[in-house]
Amino acid sequence: MLASMMTAIRSFVNDWVSQNSTHNELGEIEYGGNKIIIEASGYSYLAVIVEGSAYKVTYDKIRKTLEEIVLDHGESIRNFNGDLEKFENIEIYRKIGLLLQDSTTKPKKTKIHPLLFLIPLLLFSWGVYSYYKTYEKNKVQEKVMQRLYKTPQLTSYRIDANFNDGVVTLSGEVPFTYHKQLASKSISNIEGVSGVTNNLLVIESFKDPMQISANIAYLIKGLNHSEAISLRYSYDFTTLLLEGSVWDKEYLKEVQTVFEGLKEVQNIEYKISITPPPLYANIYFNKGSVELTQEAQTTLINVITLLKKLDKETSITLSAYSDLIGSQKHNQRLSQKRVSQVLLFLQNKGELKQKFSTKIFNKAPEDINITKEPQKARTVLIHYTSESL
Repeated sequence: MLASMMTAIRSFVNDWVSQNSTHNELGEIEYGGNKIIIEASGYSYLAVIVEGSAYKVTYDKIRKTLEEIVLDHGESIRNFNGDLEKFENIEIYRKIGLLLQDSTTKPKKTKIHPLLFLIPLLLFSWGVYSYYKTYEKNKVQEKVMQRLYKTPQLTSYRIDANFNDGVVTLSGEVPFTYHKQLASKSISNIEGVSGVTNNLLVIESFKDPMQISANIAYLIKGLNHSEAISLRYSYDFTTLLLEGSVWDKEYLKEVQTVFEGLKEVQNIEYKISITPPPLYANIYFNKGSVELTQEAQTTLINVITLLKKLDKETSITLSAYSDLIGSQKHNQRLSQKRVSQVLLFLQNKGELKQKFSTKIFNKAPEDINITKEPQKARTVLIHYTSESL
């Protein structure tokens, strides 16, 4: 009866499928949470009802069991006439019994070594590290290119920079050795850059007087970009005359270095004066006090910022004045303490390299009316020492 039912179901399904799609054999029937797995071979069906999930090993055992039965007992099955009393084959029942016993056994899971779980973590860590290194490299590369582009003397030249393992390699062409040295100097202090390999080629190709004059003008424009340099020039093909002013000898040396590399110019005349920026700062004190006010400290910070831009050969004088209130000895002692306070602030906050000298005057500044403005007489005046100018 069961075999007849299976035959009817399979015939119906296979006929319907063959009319609507490619031909397939019915292999299993699902009902609720159960399924009937059907294997057919020759004159035999092997139908197994499975509750829950069926594993691949289950399908393999069903197929193997049916193959063994058909192989060993196929002839008996083919001759079966429906009378179970005459079909007593203990071996078939034994094989089916073994299949039922093993059907609830799940396949054993392969044990994974604990160290294998570290592999994804290591791969992820390596990926994160590689991304971070690439990000940092690109960040430094961008800073280098921006610095080269924003340096006025280098803007018009095509300079390539390649950053790798902390070293920047420069390549390209520039007209003078000055530009090659400036390129290295401009990027050497960028954070993350540990060295510079300068492969820039110096191509001295300026022959035409108009071209030479145009490039002189370009160099002048680049130097004048600094607030410490103010230059103008004239050029008559053989002689270049440079005029103007610089803040100190270091800036004058920079100007001379730039134009020494200009081999197309036979003679260079310098009429450049050393003129430091104005320095005439008054540090005022309250009556009878030697403490620096907030306003006085702000003024001193501005003085420090200016002096850091000047070379160490510039000499500075601190001149202390008094409001003449009280005894001469008292005023002199106050003036000396006030000068010491100013000098201590400049040296501690600025770490300046200039030479400082002090002068104590038991009087008010000449341009101050002590009667109307006694507070302005209590001052320490910071100015250049006249001998250093």
